[in-house]
Amino acid sequence: MTKMNKNITEQLFFLDFCLKTTKILPKGYFMETIAEEIRRLRKENHLTQATLALYSNTSTKFINQLENGKTTVELDKVERVLAVFNRRLTTALIERD
Repeated sequence: MTKMNKNITEQLFFLDFCLKTTKILPKGYFMETIAEEIRRLRKENHLTQATLALYSNTSTKFINQLENGKTTVELDKVERVLAVFNRRLTTALIERD
C-alpha cells in the first residue's frame, strides 16, 4: 500500500468512525486529534515548531499551543498550518439521537 493510499485509508476509517459512533465524545477530543496529527506531520517532515510557524505565517507560540490541544486557537491559522502539509480542515455535522 502506498503512503498516499494509507493516508486515504486512515482518513476514511476516521470518517467512518465519526459517522458510526453514537457516544458523545469528550470535550476537546477533536482539538486533541488535530494536535496529534499536526505534531506527527511536523515531525515526519523534520520541521521544528519555529520552521512550521515561518512556513504557515503564524508564531512558534501558536504552533506550541496548537500541538498541545489548546481549544481557543484561531481556525484560520489552523488551516494555514494544515496547508503546509497539503491538508485541510473539514467538518461533518452528525444528528444526535
